Amino acid sequence: MCMMLGIDTKEPVRANELMEALYSHGNEHPNGWGLAYLPAGDGVQPTIIREAQNASVSERVQAILREPVMTAYLIAHIRRASVGSTRLENCHPFEGKDRAGRRWVLAHNGT
Repeated sequence: MCMMLGIDTKEPVRANELMEALYSHGNEHPNGWGLAYLPAGDGVQPTIIREAQNASVSERVQAILREPVMTAYLIAHIRRASVGSTRLENCHPFEGKDRAGRRWVLAHNGT
C-alpha cells in the first residue's frame, strides 16, 4: 500500500517538514511519488509534480524542499506498487476535469 499526506487549512502553512517526513519513507515505498498543491496567493491552478522513482533519492524532491512550500491545500503521495508497473502514469496524484470543466486532483491508497 501507499502512503499519503493531506493538508486542508484555513490559512497557508509551510508544508516542508511534513513533506520531508513523508518522502523519507521512500525506501519502503520506492515505486514513485507525487505532489499536488495550490501555492499560497494563487489559489486557482494546482502545481502537480510526479516521478516514477523513489522519493528518498529524487533530486526533484530535494529541489522542491529547498524552497518554502506555502499552501493551504496539498496532497503528497509515495507509492508501493500493488498493481501496475513503476511508470509515471501509475504515480499519484492523478488529475482530471469534471463535466462542468472544474479541475480535480486525486490520490488513493491501494488497489
